[in-house]
Amino acid sequence: MPVDFILEFQGYNEARIVVHERYNLFNYLYKYYSNIIEKQVRPPDPNSKIFSAIYLLNRKHFYFRETNTVEHPVYYETGRLVYGNSDQNSRDYNSLADFNKEGDAIEIRIPWMLINVKNPLKKQAQGDFYSKGLDSYVYIKNIGISLYYEGENERFTTEKLIYKIPSYKHMEYDQVLKRSYYIVRDYWKDI
Repeated sequence: MPVDFILEFQGYNEARIVVHERYNLFNYLYKYYSNIIEKQVRPPDPNSKIFSAIYLLNRKHFYFRETNTVEHPVYYETGRLVYGNSDQNSRDYNSLADFNKEGDAIEIRIPWMLINVKNPLKKQAQGDFYSKGLDSYVYIKNIGISLYYEGENERFTTEKLIYKIPSYKHMEYDQVLKRSYYIVRDYWKDI
């Protein structure tokens, strides 16, 4: 089946999301379009079997006039998933947690933009930027999910499950304030 993203779990500290090279926005922006990182001459083949890490550019080249030196771009892998507990009432709470495992169940929190969903309210994902530019989008109603497992004595693939993107017209939600909110609020209270 065609795949845009793969979640790799190879242990609690080695979990990440990788992207099909044709759908890698970082490579398009900083290698192909502007060659800030390195030069990518041709667009990747849509039928490629290559998946790559997802990065975020933190700083472009930076020139120091005083020393006449150039600092190279700084970027980091945003596709790395952090293991932890996202329950604020837990002793081992971690506000940066992306996934948690309890028994046979895995809970995963993925930001929409990490999987190139531009506007979840309108159900729009990034289109083929290589052929149609950055403003392109595709309308999506569902996200297909399948699990492939490979262990020492076992290997299987599940049937494709469908996650229907909900309508956000009448969405119910609970506001959850982080602990740091109260610290900042108390600090600025008398100022």
